[in-house]
Amino acid sequence: MRDTRLLVCAFVALTGMSSVAGAAQRSSFINVDSINNINAPTSAGGQTYNVAVGLGPSFTIGANNYTILSVIGFYVLSNTNDFTPLSTFSAMPGPFVDDSSNAGVGGAGGWQTIPTGGLTPSQSMAFTLPAGFSLGEIDQIGYEVRVSGVFPSTTRTVTDTGFITRSAPAPGAAALLGLGALAASRRRRR
Repeated sequence: MRDTRLLVCAFVALTGMSSVAGAAQRSSFINVDSINNINAPTSAGGQTYNVAVGLGPSFTIGANNYTILSVIGFYVLSNTNDFTPLSTFSAMPGPFVDDSSNAGVGGAGGWQTIPTGGLTPSQSMAFTLPAGFSLGEIDQIGYEVRVSGVFPSTTRTVTDTGFITRSAPAPGAAALLGLGALAASRRRRR
């Protein structure tokens, strides 16, 4: 019995496998050219992201298009800084749980569910960041997705899931751009 446990521990150590999944790291996310039919507008002053999955969600890398079956994680990302403090993200309705990490360069704060769960086309959910979370540190948003087929460049044991990212609007950026456009149009009238 003891020898069996030792072999299992050695196998886990050598392969990097564990029965407990680690939190998403910023370096886990690949930049994609486009994400289609998934939107995450903010509300509550940038504190809440309203993730909505439309019909036919997909993402594109180069000439390759990947069909998304479900969104199984939602994250806010910092490309260079750790989120300080990285508060515990409250459990969301359904099976979404905290999956935040400052491991490696940058930070990833968010929620994850099991690969057979998540948001499917025509579903939505509001994800609210913890009170006091530093919105100014958010550079991008990201998703963990389950795809039809094999996720690109995967080195994971589960080959149909992976992390994707796209640019996130900085809180209040749209309002500042609108004010700038308004000021420019007034100046032209004069």
